[in-house]
Amino acid sequence: MKITQEKANEIVKLINTEESGETTKVVISQGRYYPKDIPDFVMLFQKLTEQAIENLSPGACKVLLHFLCKLQYSNHIGMDQITIAENCKVSIITVARAIKELLRLQIIIAYKDLQDKRRNIYIINPHNAWKGKIKERSKAIKTLVGQYKLNLPEHQTL
Repeated sequence: MKITQEKANEIVKLINTEESGETTKVVISQGRYYPKDIPDFVMLFQKLTEQAIENLSPGACKVLLHFLCKLQYSNHIGMDQITIAENCKVSIITVARAIKELLRLQIIIAYKDLQDKRRNIYIINPHNAWKGKIKERSKAIKTLVGQYKLNLPEHQTL
């Protein structure tokens, strides 16, 4: 849907009502390009949040949210369990259980860091969240399904 700049300005005025006294930064992207001055963001798909609410323990939810905050492009998170525990303010045992739970549910995937064999690199399943270009997401899904034999529900397959 294309709108004019005047219509976009009207929408912004409606959002920034005088009743609340607060102003909100509104970005309306028209077309393929996003403005450069908006902060980093991650696409989060509703199925992940639904699954987290229904199935995850509180520790796993906390670790997953931490992973989403630290997500690098192409969904990689390079962090050891001690750092995760310190950042989440939970025990290392809680982190280990949370990671095991996230791996079992295929919300994350883990592989050994090539430079430091003592730690893992984690990838958030691109069906659940994505940081990066859309076409790179499609490539990652095909690679991960083949490489890690992910069992994904029908609604999540390409």
